[in-house]
Order: sequence, then C-alpha cells, then structure tokens
Amino acid sequence: MPDQLRAPDLLIASHGRSGSTLLAALLTSPPHRIVLNEPGIPRAVYGTHVRQQLQAAGLIPEARPAHLFDNPPQHSDPTELATELLAPCLSQCQRWGIKEVNPDWIRASAATLAPRQILILVRDLAESAASLYLKNKREGEPRSADWLIERFRTSLEALAELLESPAVPTRRVWYHQFVASEAARDELADWLDWPLDGTPDRNFDIYNRAHESAAHAGRVSSRSVGRYQPGHDAQLDAFVEQLLAATEPQRAITHADRPD
Repeated sequence: MPDQLRAPDLLIASHGRSGSTLLAALLTSPPHRIVLNEPGIPRAVYGTHVRQQLQAAGLIPEARPAHLFDNPPQHSDPTELATELLAPCLSQCQRWGIKEVNPDWIRASAATLAPRQILILVRDLAESAASLYLKNKREGEPRSADWLIERFRTSLEALAELLESPAVPTRRVWYHQFVASEAARDELADWLDWPLDGTPDRNFDIYNRAHESAAHAGRVSSRSVGRYQPGHDAQLDAFVEQLLAATEPQRAITHADRPD
C-alpha cells in the first residue's frame, strides 16, 4: 500500500479566464515540481486530462498502468483513491499543487486537502467576461450564457470565502500585474519559495488552447491586458454587461486594493 498522499504545497484558486492555467504551467517543472490543472480530487473521479498531465511530466511509474486514470477503481473515500492513484506519481516531486476554478472543488480542496499555501488569481471582470464569451464561441457554444455567468459568480463567492477566513498563508494575485511585470513574478516566486521557471504554454494542447499559445508566441505576455474594447460586437458587449451586473456583489474580490 503506498504512503498517504501528502498535502499539496499549493492551491491556486481562480475564476475563469484569469490566467491560472498559465501560472500552473510556470510552476510546473517535472520531475521536481508540478501543479495539476483541475484534478477535482475531492470528487473521487479523475478525468483523462489528469493522466495526460502526469504522463507528459513523466510521473506515472512504469509499474502503474496509465489506463487506471481513465477507469479508476471505485472508492467512496476520495482520500483512498488519491492515495492509490496519485501518491505513487507525486512521491518523487519536491513540490506539488493543484489549480481549480470550479467553486465546489475550490471549497472542497481547501477544506479536505489542507494545502500549505493558497494563491487567489483574479483579473479585470470585463476582460475575463469577454475572454470567456469568445472561448465559448470558439468551442461551438457548449454552455449557455446563463450557465457561464452563474459559474463565474459562484467561483467569485468561493474566492471571497478563502480571502475572508484564511487558514493558511493566502495571497491574491492580479493577472494584469503578473503578466506585465517580471519583477512581480520574481517577488511571487520568492513568497512561494517556488521558481516560476516552467514552460508558459505547457500542456496547452491538452486543453485545446493551441491558438492561445500561438497568440502569445509561447511566452508570458501582457497582450491580453486591455484588449477588450466595447462597441465592436453587440452580443459580446451584452454578455459582458450581463456578467458585470450579476457579479456586482462580488466585485471587491477583483477590484479592491487592485494595484495600478
């Protein structure tokens, strides 16, 4: 029986389209460090994307069949499944963490996994809303506007809860500052005691984001900061306004104490 899965060193909690996938990639430098994107560990069900991330990092032991991640053993206790599947893969890592945007898994991960540090990544809401709308449109609009806005609103609620009652060292990071300033990234790395030396577009192919990698030329860039300008697409503007209205009570999470 493998050792119990140790607590993650880091939980990145964010709302959608805030740059959290980029941050997770920069913090991933296998075999020593990895941040898993949206593994949903507390639900005791793993998607193929978890196996793909571990395989890409070379962290699945040869003796462990990779297909177990696609058809995992049945466990009612998420801790037992994490121990069986993830502990052997992550045992060689000096640091490991997770990134979540689903509000349910943000709350559950913080409560049950006891991460040692928490980063809350936020972005200007209008820019996030525009990016969310365009991403959904590129993907053939699998989600309704109402669903997207409600998910966004509840994610902001979960982030606010983490900030209001931090149980571990918790820090808010603003997208516009993070991508524009190398000094800000260096200062964040010092706070985490974790280098941001990973490849910026790592695993973007897994998430069907090749166009984003190409747009930023595979590097950290502020190209998306300030890109949304209303008045060019009526449907896009309507979605942004609808999301801003729905999230007004949570506005402080992204705008209070925001650095210039």
